[in-house]
Amino acid sequence: MQPQSFNDIKTGRRYVTIEMVHDTCNTYSINPNFILFGHRPVILPENVELDVEENVEVNRVVKINHVYPPLQTQVHTEILVATQDTSDNPTFSLINYKAAANYLTGYQSQEFYQKLAPVSLPRQLVGNPKQGIVLQIEGDSMAPKFQHGDYVAAVLLDRSEWPSIRDLDCYVVVSATHGVQFKRIKNRIPKYGFIRCRSDNRRHQSYNIEEENLLQLFRFVLHISPDASNPDDTLYNKVESIEERVEDQRDMYEQLMAQMQQMQKQLQQPTTH
Repeated sequence: MQPQSFNDIKTGRRYVTIEMVHDTCNTYSINPNFILFGHRPVILPENVELDVEENVEVNRVVKINHVYPPLQTQVHTEILVATQDTSDNPTFSLINYKAAANYLTGYQSQEFYQKLAPVSLPRQLVGNPKQGIVLQIEGDSMAPKFQHGDYVAAVLLDRSEWPSIRDLDCYVVVSATHGVQFKRIKNRIPKYGFIRCRSDNRRHQSYNIEEENLLQLFRFVLHISPDASNPDDTLYNKVESIEERVEDQRDMYEQLMAQMQQMQKQLQQPTTH
């Protein structure tokens, strides 16, 4: 078990999985019947196998795989990860740049998710999804709204929901051909069997992904950004420049008026011969 996983279990951010129980019993010779039913002994004798039922002292021991069969993972199997913290808020898996690069090779593994940092988000904002991720945006393809380094929270859709997704909504798209991408989608699955991925930044071309190459779709629910800059810096800079020029002209006008008043006073003074 990873140290991070143990700490998450202690703080209530992650649940104990059957795989963890199975590995712990095998590693430390712990009686699975004690964990499951409270039946002693706690520690099994060294010469006793977990699936030996004839031994008198441990005749109630059952093979743990018979009680909880091992998980079978296939191409589109949904991996169950921690979904709630101690306050019943959903827990999302943080996918940063590095994790996104390795996502295709690890997303079907429970161990992959155990190594990811958990992010607890208020259910009032994101609902109560079965599985969600927080993806770090890389590049400028979705600028100016979504900047490089921003984060987006998204919830996993079931494949049965794919034909009914709305056009031009934002999704995290996981595909065998393009990896992990954050795009706006034009849904062409019902008629033509593909989706069209569009970028907000028009310098990036749109592209199609066939349904057979789609692995996962996550619906965007929340934007998290440390950037507080104006979304249209060009317009902001132009307005600011005009305001500065107006201020400069006002100052020049006031200085000119002061000089004219001074000259007028001098002209009004009587001359002496």
